[in-house]
Amino acid sequence: MALGLDLEAIEKPKAKEREHQGQKSGGRGKKKLPGNLPASIDTRDAVGAGVGMSGKTYERAKAVVRDADERNPAVSCRRV
Repeated sequence: MALGLDLEAIEKPKAKEREHQGQKSGGRGKKKLPGNLPASIDTRDAVGAGVGMSGKTYERAKAVVRDADERNPAVSCRRV
């Protein structure tokens, strides 16, 4: 999860830029990102792919870690 959270911090600004570029072009085009990811990919899907799981599975894992941190903050290494 630590890697996923680091990737998420990197991907969020990129997603904003992709969104902005899509609005400027009217949402047209089939651009691809490195690694064959579509330019319109959601942050969670990009991060999930980066850590070897689907975006939905990444969100679920993040929720489990968040819940564990809330239940026992003394043991938490990192807040989600």
